[in-house]
Amino acid sequence: MYRGNLTLLWQRPLTSSVRAHMKYTQALVVSAPSCLLAYFAGTLLVTCVLAIPAIFYDPVGFFSGFGVVAFVALTIGFLPMCAFGIPAYAGLYAKGWATYLSCAALGFAPALLLLLIHQSMWVLFAIYGPPVALLSHFFSTRRASQSAL
Repeated sequence: MYRGNLTLLWQRPLTSSVRAHMKYTQALVVSAPSCLLAYFAGTLLVTCVLAIPAIFYDPVGFFSGFGVVAFVALTIGFLPMCAFGIPAYAGLYAKGWATYLSCAALGFAPALLLLLIHQSMWVLFAIYGPPVALLSHFFSTRRASQSAL
């Protein structure tokens, strides 16, 4: 059961004053499991949404195609998520700056970097990054509110 006021996208969550005094290593330990859960959930969710049109063209081939796309997306995104996403989110989380808007920007940042380096892959990171970052924040704030109860 959720006990608290809903916050707007640009407002800090209710528990931000508690997290503002958290050390970075503590924030990393607290947010890493939520980020990993959000990585798998977000990647599968976006893959499902992208694969919906394939159901109408080839219902039988949908499942094999879905499995291939999900595997490729999970494989390609794991290293950037571990090297950039989790540490950056833990930094935002420790400072109390983790909001839905900052997390969406954090999820889009690797796509902008990839736009400069490899121009054909940046779209995939732009599609998959923000939902994973938003789900990371969602799971982290729910976990923090559950532990505060």
